[in-house]
Amino acid sequence: MSLKIEEISILEDSRHFVNRAVEALNLQMNRLEKYTFEDAGEFWEYLADSHFYIVALKRLRQSFFVSKKNQRVWVKFEKEFNAFDQDISDAIKMRHVLEHVDDYIKNSGKDNAIKNSNLYTNHFDENGCLNWAGLKFDRHKLQESAEKVVKKYREITSHEFGLYREKL
Repeated sequence: MSLKIEEISILEDSRHFVNRAVEALNLQMNRLEKYTFEDAGEFWEYLADSHFYIVALKRLRQSFFVSKKNQRVWVKFEKEFNAFDQDISDAIKMRHVLEHVDDYIKNSGKDNAIKNSNLYTNHFDENGCLNWAGLKFDRHKLQESAEKVVKKYREITSHEFGLYREKL
């Protein structure tokens, strides 16, 4: 049984915005890959570009969330979505800290584990993973997770679109 026209329309819109978020992720990944960190000031530039990468991750997450309205689709997708959500959790927390740095400077941020002193501690591990404020930003792992969840979402929505076309 295929979905109703209204449900297909929502999935089409969702997939459109998933695709736009993927474009933004790829653009920001290209920017993040250019850093050599030969200049100490590059860290703050990298952090700014990381922030925009995280914004694209959040847009991707929200684009998937729209499909939650369709239980049949969501049941097929929920496991992959939850894995993706877990993979991006540190990145989302990092964005929250950046958005509310004024609170964290005063040690009154939402996450009590992050203190003012954490804001000044950063390093890159041997794999190029940024560790800042006690959080990890591994752009390659994030990109891999995004690609995996997008692939599954496209498979599911393509199947639903096919069922709908057969009904026509």
